[in-house]
Order: sequence, then C-alpha cells, then structure tokens
Amino acid sequence: MSDDLRRVVYYSNDDLSSGINLENAEKIIQLFDKNNSFAINDLLELYNIQLYFKNNLRLSTWSDEHYQKYKNIASEFCELIKNFFLSINNSNFIQVFTEINFQYTHNFWELFNKLNIFKKIDSSLISNLLTSKRYIFQEVLYNQELVNYYSKVILEHFEKNPETAEIILSHYEEISLNTKKKIYIPKIFSFEKIEILINHYISLSEPNLNYINLIVNSQNLKLDYKTKFRASKKEREITKSFFKENNGISYSVEIGISGEQLEPKNLKYNEVNNRLIYTYSENYLANTRDFFSIFKNFTVLFEYVNFQGCINLVHRNCELDTMDRIFMRSKGEFLKYIKFTQKELLSNGQFALYKHYLKSKNIDIEDIISFVVLETLQKVYSIEELKISLPSKETEFYEKVRILAPELEFLLKQYNAFIEDGEIDFELLRFNSSPIYFSKLKSKVAIKYVYTKGENINRIKYGLFSTQSSLTYIEPFKNKYNYLYELLSNENVTYDLFEGFQQREIDYLLEKKIIFFDINNFIRVDRIMSLIFSSFYYQEVINFWHFPLEIQSILIELEKQNEVEFENCLFTREEIRYLNYNLNKKEFSNGLDLRNKYIHGSNSESKDVQENDYNVLLKIFVLILLKIEDDILLSGREN
Repeated sequence: MSDDLRRVVYYSNDDLSSGINLENAEKIIQLFDKNNSFAINDLLELYNIQLYFKNNLRLSTWSDEHYQKYKNIASEFCELIKNFFLSINNSNFIQVFTEINFQYTHNFWELFNKLNIFKKIDSSLISNLLTSKRYIFQEVLYNQELVNYYSKVILEHFEKNPETAEIILSHYEEISLNTKKKIYIPKIFSFEKIEILINHYISLSEPNLNYINLIVNSQNLKLDYKTKFRASKKEREITKSFFKENNGISYSVEIGISGEQLEPKNLKYNEVNNRLIYTYSENYLANTRDFFSIFKNFTVLFEYVNFQGCINLVHRNCELDTMDRIFMRSKGEFLKYIKFTQKELLSNGQFALYKHYLKSKNIDIEDIISFVVLETLQKVYSIEELKISLPSKETEFYEKVRILAPELEFLLKQYNAFIEDGEIDFELLRFNSSPIYFSKLKSKVAIKYVYTKGENINRIKYGLFSTQSSLTYIEPFKNKYNYLYELLSNENVTYDLFEGFQQREIDYLLEKKIIFFDINNFIRVDRIMSLIFSSFYYQEVINFWHFPLEIQSILIELEKQNEVEFENCLFTREEIRYLNYNLNKKEFSNGLDLRNKYIHGSNSESKDVQENDYNVLLKIFVLILLKIEDDILLSGREN
C-alpha cells in the first residue's frame, strides 16, 4: 500500500488534488489482492478510493471499460473494511485508534458510526480518548448516532473544557461562506448550560476574538444581554491589547474635485497607502447644475445604481476575497467585507463632497429631493397627490434625522398605495400605522426581478465564472486565467485538455448548451447565455425589462423549467437587506439602526456623527427615488 505521505485522500469533487489521488488509486487497484493483510490505514485508504468512485470521478485516460473494471474491484473493499471494524472491541479500540493517520481519523468515526461499532465500546474509553486527543472531539460530533449514544460523556467534555464553546458558537451563530459539515449536539445540553459554558469561555485569559464577536452578535442562542455585554467588554480589551503591539491592514478612499480634469471622473490607485483616489471634473459639475442633472449625477457620475437599475452598494458574494473568507461572521450579522466597506466609504464620501459643493452654489440636496418628488414623480410621471415634507435648514441634525426617517417611510407607503390602488388615499394611509416592510413593497411591473433557483443554475454560473473552480487549471495554461469564461474567450481549448474529474463539469455545460464546439472543435461560450449567467454571478439578479426580448424569452423558458423564479418587488433581495442594515435592526444585530436609534434617543451626542447619519439617510432617500423612477420607466416598456 502507499506510504503515509502519499496515501489516497478524498477531499471533494472539485479539489485540485483529485488527479494525483486518482493516479495513486489506480496503482493500488491494479495491485489489489483481497488475500493480503491490511492494517487500519490501508483499509481507510481503500475507503477513500471508494469515495472517488461513489462520486463518479475518473481520469481522462481511463476508458469506460477500465473505469468499470476499477469500480468493480473497489466494490470488493467493502467486506474487508467491514470485517476489520467488526473486530474492534474494548480490548483493542485504543490501540487501533492510535495507529490511525491524522488525515483518516474523520473516516474512522464515519465508519465507526455507520457500522454501529460504538455499541461495543465502553463510554469510559471514549471519555479517555477525548481527553487525551482533544482534536478529535469535533469529528465525533459529525456523527449523530455516536453523539446520541455517548451524550453524557460528550456533555461532560463540553462542561470541563470552556474552549469547546467555540464549537457551539460556530454551530449556532457562524455563517459560513463555504459548505459546512453539520455537527450534532446532545439533547441534554440545554441552552442554560450552553450559556454557562459561554460565560466560562469569555473568562478565559485569551479567548479567540472571532468567537467573542459571535457572542456579541449572537441571535440564535438568545443569550442574556449581560453575557453579550461581558463579551463586548472583552472584545474591546482584546482589540486594544492587539493594536498596542501590531499594525493592522489599512485601506482608504480619497475623493476630490479637480479644476483641471477634462473627463467627468477619474480613478487612481495608490499602492503604497492602499488608497483609491477618485476625482471629479469641476467643469462637468458646473455644466450639470440644473436639478434634474444633479439627480442623474448620482447614477451617471457616482454610479449609485448600475445598468439595470439595481443599487451598486449592496452585498455581493463575488466581491469577497480570500481575506474576507478567513474571518468568522455571525448569522445575525450583516457581512461588512473589505469591498463593501470601500463602497460605503466611497458613496458616503461622494455624497458629502457633492452636498458641500452644491451648498457652495446655494443649492441644497433637500431641494433636489423635493424637486424629484413634486416635479418629476408627481407631474412628469403622474403620481398625483404625492407629498413630502423635509426638515428646515435651521433644524439640528438629530432633529433632521427624526423628521427625515419617517418621511422616507411615508414616501414608500404612498408609492405602494399608488401601485396597489392606482391612487393615494391619505385617509387610508393615516388609518394604517403599521411599520413598513421593504420586502412587501410591490413593483409596477408584473415581472421585475429574476433569481436563480436550485443547484443547476448555480452549478453553471459557478463553473463559468468562479475563481474557486478547478476548470481553468489545465495544460498548458495552468494559472494564467482566473475562471473558465476567461480561458475559453481567450484561448483555443480542446476537450481532451481537461482531466476526467473536470470533464464531468464540461459535459454538463455542453449538455445545457452554455458552451459548444466550433468548426475547429475548440470549445466556445455561447454569447447570450454567458451574458445571462454573468449577470446572475456578478449581480446575483436580473432586472427583466432591462434586457432584450431574446434574453427575456430564455428567462421565461427557464422559469417554466423551474430553474429561475420571478418577483415583482420594488427592491431586490440584497437591496432589502441593505436598507434593513442601514435603517433598523429587524434583520441584523449590527445594523446602523438610523431610524430607530434617533426615535428612542439612543443616538450619539456627537454633532459630527449626527451629521454623517443625516447624510447617509439623505443618500438612502436618493437611492429610493432612483428605484422608484426606474420602476415607473419599466412599466412603460411592459405596456
């Protein structure tokens, strides 16, 4: 069998090591003789070889005949593996386990659980093993029957070891960007006992800051506010201590107006300071000073919304980099990754700069908002009786926020009434004092947004555009390209360049007519389908009426096949999350809560903070007006 460093290990279907592992597996299969003697690691290696066949992975050099022959031989491994495990008992259990290679311990527990071997092993042996080899504890928790059988031992191990709170916090509170294996918690481990464990964890001299953050932002565990407060104090203590001796990674955004710049906007990057530098032409700003052009500059110049009328500032999975994926995030937390923070710094800076510039020309942003509502939406787009009441210029900023936040909500209620009833009945609106839910606001068009549904579409967009896919790693290009679409668009690629485990995904894309063979037998990407799936991958949504009829027809067909779903909301799903993050804490534990904290008097007393909060609220008002205008314009296309 293999030496320990070269043993076959199955990781996942997309792992880059599949090729070399299958080559090693082939050698073992060819030499296999069931009459030989096999040690525990030999048998666990055979089990991993079986996993490759179970997941239909193969080398491109294998013919169908060879593949079936190897698969038949691999099926003979089962009896050997089973017989060995059935021979495990109290007398040899510890000895067997100590011989297992680290890379195979999780496989051991899988089989130990699957074959019910745990019923033959005393709980005292399991307890001793967990104490001596603490690294296996989480592996044990992956197996439900095992956890149920040894529930008292497992509970005792939790209670004696405060660091195991990390497992609990990860299970209940952590949101994982990748697929996370499920763990099982003993039913006798109540939430009261869990909170005691978590408090012991907070009291450790050096708890992990990631898990302390999970406690602060926890929602599912329903921790007492005093526990969260203790965690918050610990968080500040750890952070302060860290930055006394270490420097963090800094990034920033610089924004300015240039009197010499000819182009409307310009972007530079300062690598030394990791700084994005945006400059805007003073001449361009001077020539777009009428109220309608000022409003349009938030799209044309500052790019608050994209080509399909969707807000650019929202969370997008494709923007996450390696650093973002390292840090732990709470399920109840809005994910503020690096790119998102940069977008917020930029958009807030753009707004503050433009507001200051307009003020120097005796123009107030509030007047622009009033103009859009009363002149554009009411008169041009015929939303009769639409009302708005903005704070006066002399009002203090904290009062301005208290006035503006409910006014924003009232504007949306008016528009929703217009959509549902064709008119705005203010008496009816005043009768209904219920809070507004962004997810329930309807669009003026029957089909507004298109979302992917199910694994098929996700598999296609991942295969074409994900930088995590292994499909670009082929000879002779290796690491030259980041994703498959880029590779196929720039090179002449033939089918035989892909390994067997990669060909499965290529076959799928061919079957779905996403890619095809040209007259020279090179693989090409369908132009229309790539546009659809690039929108799904990078924007995560398609605004139906912003696309041509040819694409609309494909989307309708995909909906009939239950591959996508339509919605007629005013806002996209991510826009709803973004608004909730900024305005309340309905959805996120770390929301800015701009609306409620001023109403309840829990806002900051700093004038600078209050002014910034007011500017953010004005920015959101502009975003909502852009969404309403786009919605009205799209209704004309539908008709």
